[in-house]
Amino acid sequence: MQDTSQSPSIDPVIFHDTRGMKLDIFRLLGALCQEAHLDVGDFMFWGRDPASGSSILIGVEHKTLRALLSDIKSGRVIHQLEGMKAVYDRVWLLVDEDLPWKIDDDGYLTFATGRDIRGHTVWLSTKFLYDAYSNFLVGIQERGFSYKKVDGARESAMAVRALYSYYQQPPSG
Repeated sequence: MQDTSQSPSIDPVIFHDTRGMKLDIFRLLGALCQEAHLDVGDFMFWGRDPASGSSILIGVEHKTLRALLSDIKSGRVIHQLEGMKAVYDRVWLLVDEDLPWKIDDDGYLTFATGRDIRGHTVWLSTKFLYDAYSNFLVGIQERGFSYKKVDGARESAMAVRALYSYYQQPPSG
């Protein structure tokens, strides 16, 4: 990973870890994005603290909802976010709700898996309670992490670009 003790370059860019296979997002970010080997996170960039204006390092982890639910069950996502917290000044989790989903009558998240012979949507239960998912998101906020829900590669790229733009602004106040 890059030496993060240095100030940002004159032309800051978003660094993307292509090992995360978010190539469609990387392409959508275009010239603003550069490939890098990141120890943690999918994207990183330098920015300014909105209050003080000092240089800060921002890390972004991108997960599909399906992958996130699996990583919540295994504890992997908390390990990843805590690892990011040790490297970055601000940590963001982008939750890509890329598949149609709903909450079934028992409170479980279900994903659309296609259509049946009559054209009706077929739903598959994740056996993951919506309340557990919602509590996870509240819990990471309580631990100092931020999250944003997105839908698909295009919106994910737009969210990374918007975060980058936000942290390039002079301090408010």
